[in-house]
Amino acid sequence: MKLDSHEEELFIGDEWELNAVVSPKNATNQEVKWTSSERSVASVDKEGRVKALKEGVTIITCTTVIIVT
Repeated sequence: MKLDSHEEELFIGDEWELNAVVSPKNATNQEVKWTSSERSVASVDKEGRVKALKEGVTIITCTTVIIVT
């Protein structure tokens, strides 16, 4: 997986969209999950949109979702 950006400085209320590219491109599951290490500092939704909520530092993580059948 590749991300289109790795670091960004936001101010309270700013929004920023991250994009993940899963490889290989023909992978049967392209689903990813976004998380914020400090949800009170910044939120991230299922589409990778980050919103700065208060001053601080957080790490936004993107992981691939494994489907077990």
